[in-house]
Amino acid sequence: MDAVPHVAVVLRHDHAASTSGDREIFTLPISDLTTTAVLATLEGRGPRRFPIDVGDVVGPRELIQELDLTLPKGWQAELPPAVSAVSAFGTYRSEYAQNGRVLHVMRRLRGNTGILPPDRIGDLIDWLKARSKDDVRFIVLRRS
Repeated sequence: MDAVPHVAVVLRHDHAASTSGDREIFTLPISDLTTTAVLATLEGRGPRRFPIDVGDVVGPRELIQELDLTLPKGWQAELPPAVSAVSAFGTYRSEYAQNGRVLHVMRRLRGNTGILPPDRIGDLIDWLKARSKDDVRFIVLRRS
């Protein structure tokens, strides 16, 4: 199959955020791609004895999640920093931007394949830690 799967959803909601003082808290309706549970498990283990199957980490796939949200006039998003993590295990990137009234959020995860020696477990842990910096579940919105 050569077709690239694409799913589009239109959300219409009269109040898609929660009020907190003079700010609105918008819950992102896209998946969190961090792996804090796996990271905690790997960090809690002793030295690895067996090779690492890179394909078992993410797999030979690419996952892209994008959100374009039109904000009310005069609203600004407090944007978190973008995250980029590249290693032998894969590539992770996130972007947060506002262009005019449109808030854009993108998360992209692409896995690799191969077999790595056990001593590369530190590289896997470092990559997962770098990805976990994108633990963004909410965007703070303010009226200008």
